[in-house]
Amino acid sequence: MFILLLLSVPVKLRFAWTGDELRLGAGWLFLWFDVSPDTMIERIKNRKPKPEKQKKEKKKKKRKAPKKKRSATDTLDTVLTLMRNFGRPWDILRSHIVFSRVRIYLVVGGDDAHAAATNYAKCSTAVYGLLTLIHQTFKLRRHKVFLYPDFTEREFRDISGRVHLRPIFAIIAGLHLLIIFLFTIIKARRPKPIKKRGGRKYEPATSRK
Repeated sequence: MFILLLLSVPVKLRFAWTGDELRLGAGWLFLWFDVSPDTMIERIKNRKPKPEKQKKEKKKKKRKAPKKKRSATDTLDTVLTLMRNFGRPWDILRSHIVFSRVRIYLVVGGDDAHAAATNYAKCSTAVYGLLTLIHQTFKLRRHKVFLYPDFTEREFRDISGRVHLRPIFAIIAGLHLLIIFLFTIIKARRPKPIKKRGGRKYEPATSRK
């Protein structure tokens, strides 16, 4: 019973993206850990000794054509499409992932008035499209959006929020996925039933050696 109570306590993830700095924090009960990319990289560097630098001849690399950058909405939509293939386990998991205290503050700039207006329209479409996608897939609570155009090259971003999930539902979804996986393997190994033709049983030609 005590274990069930502990598993019912949500695991929280806090994110804050201010300027060019991304901060991530994960917590459970009263424990909080800094899992920001910069912090994790520093920890890895401090643990592993730096290998001796060896002089190597630099080979000329062929210039590759620049790849088109995908928007955050397109990337998230692709990930969610893949996750939907898991069926029932994914439905259990996504219905208990909650986004809350989401605050988006953006100042969109441009070289001139026309560029600023164009960037503002693109940014507005991307932000509200992303929020709509999150709302339709997960649970979205208490969100605020502030978008301001700036007719100079000045740009600023301040995005923050929280995501929480109760571990017990993640475990249930994982067990459900494991059961589906085991049934799939058992079904694949099960011999094919013998078909009947004219009242007589016969083995399909595809199963004969």
